[in-house]
Amino acid sequence: IRDGFSDTVCRRYDEATTYHDGKWIMFEPTNTAEFDDYMKLLAIKRKPNRK
Repeated sequence: IRDGFSDTVCRRYDEATTYHDGKWIMFEPTNTAEFDDYMKLLAIKRKPNRK
């Protein structure tokens, strides 16, 4: 999966803290160059475990 993302997005993911419910990553887009990466990340996001 990582091969489909830019180096910048992979680095931000690696640097993000892992919490009990996964990683939280904040992106501040300044142009549309990585927009496709953001959409891919949203598509694979796990749904929360609601008990």
